[in-house]
Amino acid sequence: MNEAQMSGAARDAAGKVKSFAGNVTGDAKLKAEGGLDRATGAMRRALGDAAEGAADMADRARDAIEDRLPGADAVVQKTRDALADGMAGASDIVRSNPLTAVGIAALVAFLFGRATAPQPRRHWF
Repeated sequence: MNEAQMSGAARDAAGKVKSFAGNVTGDAKLKAEGGLDRATGAMRRALGDAAEGAADMADRARDAIEDRLPGADAVVQKTRDALADGMAGASDIVRSNPLTAVGIAALVAFLFGRATAPQPRRHWF
């Protein structure tokens, strides 16, 4: 039970006592104050319930993330290994065929330049 729930329960109890005293004595003001205290207590308790529920949800989310971290680490390591293998293979191909690699790089650079170059404006009149 959090602080808002406890203060809400205390305010509600005080409101019940005031309402009862107002009924017994016939004091409408005391009875109204009791009703206001009860409503305030109920609202505080509801806010405390919501805060506690949010804290529980955050705890469950944290636990779920922590449960999945070891699997994520394994995926990251597999990805690193695959990239290292791919880079080693690409490096071997470039070493064995340097002219082809230079030609492919030049073609890619040319195509990239054409794709990103500003287009000339055409005037139709």
